[in-house]
Amino acid sequence: MSEVGVKMAEEICRRLRFSNDDTEQILALVKHHMRFAHVAQMKESTLRKFLRMPGFEEHLELHRMDCQIESRRSDFLQIR
Repeated sequence: MSEVGVKMAEEICRRLRFSNDDTEQILALVKHHMRFAHVAQMKESTLRKFLRMPGFEEHLELHRMDCQIESRRSDFLQIR
């Protein structure tokens, strides 16, 4: 599934003429955004690599926003 998202993001970045550096970071964000769900099962060495990824702060911020959105979606569903 992430492969499809990465391909779509790459096409959009190219069409919008983003720099190569920005495109690479955006593609990394799309590719790895679900890895946080597996942190508890990661080997220590894998976790260290994950935490040292270039632009990890942006990955963390994206995860925080995902959590906020899911929380709001959950709150909305509970109201109904």
